[in-house]
Amino acid sequence: MPRWVIAAVVALAVSWGPTVSAPRALADDSDQKTRSLPCKKMGRKDKVQLDFDSAELGAVAKVVSCLLEVNLMFQPGNLRSKTITVISSRPVDRDAVWSLFLNALHAHKLRVERRGGFYLITTV
Repeated sequence: MPRWVIAAVVALAVSWGPTVSAPRALADDSDQKTRSLPCKKMGRKDKVQLDFDSAELGAVAKVVSCLLEVNLMFQPGNLRSKTITVISSRPVDRDAVWSLFLNALHAHKLRVERRGGFYLITTV
């Protein structure tokens, strides 16, 4: 797992407050062994600043899933390796996180379908 994902989750888990900034993506260090970090959902009044520059979709989806407590699936599974950019110039609320994520998917010709308790991400 890239170090920036770990840093983002650590920042969310440790410094959760009225606003939290996810750090800019660092160089991929896929050889480094990582440990699972706790997930921290956003409260109704919380805000987070997103800064994922050319990040793998799977990594961005994992953070969005954690923040919003939504279940995401990919069909086909190789969609996770697509790279996307999701950046907010200032801290945003829960609704804006979801909106930014959906718009980034749409820009890459991907769609989201509700399937029971999951959201399925597929190609258009």
